[in-house]
Amino acid sequence: MGIILFSGRQKGSIDREIVENVDLLIDGPFIAEKRDFERVLLGSTNKGLHFITGRYKDQESYFYNPISIEEVTLGRDYLFINGD
Repeated sequence: MGIILFSGRQKGSIDREIVENVDLLIDGPFIAEKRDFERVLLGSTNKGLHFITGRYKDQESYFYNPISIEEVTLGRDYLFINGD
């Protein structure tokens, strides 16, 4: 099993023991003004990809694909988005 950690904090401010136990760290806060439409799963252009182990390194190109949303469903108390 692989571990991907999404953090709103920068890599340097996360406990080293935590970072050493994940395969991929996606760091940095989401900034709406820097919304990223070119990289999937990241949200904003200030987010960084840190491949701590080699587990996902050969999949790096996946993150550099345009975002595609297949379906959006708005319920009374939820929002469901299906896609990248």
